[in-house]
Amino acid sequence: MSFTYYYRNRPPGIGCQPDGFDPDTREYWRPRREVAGVPYHGKVSYPRLLRFERVWQYELVPADPVERAEYIFWQEQETEPGVDLRLEYLDTSRETLESLAKYDALARAALVILDTPRPDVIGE
Repeated sequence: MSFTYYYRNRPPGIGCQPDGFDPDTREYWRPRREVAGVPYHGKVSYPRLLRFERVWQYELVPADPVERAEYIFWQEQETEPGVDLRLEYLDTSRETLESLAKYDALARAALVILDTPRPDVIGE
């Protein structure tokens, strides 16, 4: 299994991604390609998940929608220490999340998490 990340702000190159990636998976897209409406410079894959701190440090974006949603919540935690926004959003009704989703990235992230089956969770 591999974990893919997109280059958001710059193309692949020396020092543009953490060590440990599979060199055969690194792609440079010129011109940039859009993925879900967002332009990216390329992608790179790793044999393991990267810590969100490393993703942020290298300005990467997780390709997996659930990991990307979790990353969005992680970024918000840094601005609101002591408040677990993820739990607050996941405890919100689906109807409310859907109405907020047009304007609120955290509501969209919560819907992605709720709509994705997680085989690693006990009871599912």
